[in-house]
Amino acid sequence: MMKRKTEFVLSLIGNILASIIWFVMLLLMIVVCLIPAPDTYGSHLIPVFLITVNMITAAALVFTWIGAFMLSGNQLWWAIYTIMIGGVFIFSPYVVPGILFIIGGSISVAHYQPGDGRPS
Repeated sequence: MMKRKTEFVLSLIGNILASIIWFVMLLLMIVVCLIPAPDTYGSHLIPVFLITVNMITAAALVFTWIGAFMLSGNQLWWAIYTIMIGGVFIFSPYVVPGILFIIGGSISVAHYQPGDGRPS
């Protein structure tokens, strides 16, 4: 049985919350894109912006899911990535997952031991 570390559990909870928020944002995006907009200048840019942001967030979530499972080992780069994504998520609707990512990544960096977990 795999040993569950604090950083793994925090990142896993953050990923689950972020995935739920992403799905709700996807549904809201679909609703906004289906509402006909008045013929104002630039109204066609809103759906393009929402789709772009949603796709970038989906890519970040895929890597945070991978990173959550890599935090269980002694992987420094995944911990740094998790902290960076947490910092970006703080300034978006993903505030709570961002805080959990920052805490989980920080704990993983604090527990990092050089020389372990590196491929030889």
